Amino acid sequence: YTTLFRSLRSIKLAFGYTRGLQDVSAIAALSHCASQTLSEVTIESFSSCIASGQVRDEVEIESAGNAALISLLHCHGSNLSLLSLPPWPLTAALVTEIASCCPDLQQLNIQDPSKLCESPHGVTPECLASIAGGCPGLRALSLSEACLAISPAALSALANGCPQLEELDLSGRWDEFSQPMRYVDDAAMTAALSCGLQKLTKLNLHFTATSDATLVALGANCPLLKYLNLSACSSDDDNHCRGGYGVGD
Repeated sequence: YTTLFRSLRSIKLAFGYTRGLQDVSAIAALSHCASQTLSEVTIESFSSCIASGQVRDEVEIESAGNAALISLLHCHGSNLSLLSLPPWPLTAALVTEIASCCPDLQQLNIQDPSKLCESPHGVTPECLASIAGGCPGLRALSLSEACLAISPAALSALANGCPQLEELDLSGRWDEFSQPMRYVDDAAMTAALSCGLQKLTKLNLHFTATSDATLVALGANCPLLKYLNLSACSSDDDNHCRGGYGVGD
């Protein structure tokens, strides 16, 4: 691979349930790609590969995948503007590597950072704060289903550290394997909005615990907001969101 794909700028890998370590080798191969211009990497459904009933050693698969991803970040991270890993069973160590290796990242998707059918994941509020400190140019961030990464302090760090942020996905999901984003509540949102997020144009709060206080803060602090999804929000004292609808421009 050291002589191949010298002009490669973007690559997407999507995994299934059957190949195990063979799939991991595809990630590892990217570290040896000769391109000096690789700026967009999307790796989908690695959790499915790990959680497959046909995979004999899930720990081995996960460890090899993490090592391959870290190697990729060390090789190409300084050039990356887009990194999408939905879903990847992220650890705090992996998130730290993303924050330290990708200073020019503009789009980051770490949706559902848990192993398929399992929780909790390793993404913490401290991880989110490290992303805010290491990737100040972020314009789009998906934390969908990453409930344990959220706290008022972490979202405030994000608002302070990423002043160019335009798109933010904090949505949850409700099914047998998922749950609403209960930590995305009025306290977290009002704290973040008091620190920044003035450039937001798109915000997804589907299945969060927000209510009227968040709406008031959004109206006061986000003059550029064009898309707002409030569907299925609910809190202990809400009177506007339960069974609600997304609001477009």
